[in-house]
Amino acid sequence: MIPADAVTVWRFVDGKPGHDRQSAGLVRALQERRPCATRTCSVGPAARVLVDLLLGRSPVTDAVPRPDIAVGAGHATHLPLLAARRATGCAAIVLMKPGLPLGWFDLCLVPRHDHVGSSDHVVETEGAINPIIHTPEKTPGTGMILLGGPSKHYDWDSEAVLRQIRAVLEKNAATHWQITSSRRTPAEFMAELAPLAGERVRLAPHTECPPGWLDRELPRQEQAWVSPDSVSMVYEAISAGARVGLFDLPAQRADKITRAIDELCAAGMATPFSLWREGRVLSTPPRILNEADRCAEIISDRFLTPHLL
Repeated sequence: MIPADAVTVWRFVDGKPGHDRQSAGLVRALQERRPCATRTCSVGPAARVLVDLLLGRSPVTDAVPRPDIAVGAGHATHLPLLAARRATGCAAIVLMKPGLPLGWFDLCLVPRHDHVGSSDHVVETEGAINPIIHTPEKTPGTGMILLGGPSKHYDWDSEAVLRQIRAVLEKNAATHWQITSSRRTPAEFMAELAPLAGERVRLAPHTECPPGWLDRELPRQEQAWVSPDSVSMVYEAISAGARVGLFDLPAQRADKITRAIDELCAAGMATPFSLWREGRVLSTPPRILNEADRCAEIISDRFLTPHLL
């Protein structure tokens, strides 16, 4: 039964797993702070939502109970957030830099590497918000390898990544590994990894992992190796409190993502493969990131205090 003092949260989703993980992480953190009645709302066609916005109609057909806040990640959620705000008076909170003016939203949670800057409408975050919950109790002798794939930031080189994975496995002969992929990981590359599977190496393609698998498994790992093309997975590994290593991939150009990765390495949050190969030991991040919890506290204080409900 939902408590009488619960706040109502509408979470707009666009069907993209990465966006879903961000808003789910934020809502989970809100739920840990106070009772929440959460409704997940799939976004409708843009033309229909635009009409809803112009006419002041709610994008949710059954708008009862009215939301206290509405959250969403991804450009397709922007108009539904604004329509919900106009129709119900709720606070509209967007994750990531929106394509619309920042001031149109009550709060924008924007990764620092987007260089928007903090303001009354903007809270800068360290990377994208994620649902990973850090636990200091790690399972001894465990590690995870998280693989991305071709991107517009780094040149993917399957042969080079495979060579680096083998080097990590050989140097950590007593460690039990789980190797998982993402939607961008080439299918043929996963096939090349098959000979590595054995008693201490488990292949766990993302297509075969049940919902919530990564969120449960990653925080238990002592170390994690990540391909830098997936900045979200890099921040998830750091949020988990693992000792993080980054495979070497050549940057296509210097941009906000490659600079963010370089800054993480300079701050000691992650170690490049090249330095590890030369003898540098993977170290525990000097600080643990829990951006979902930090932002949930800000939202609760700003929008969900009793006198505002």
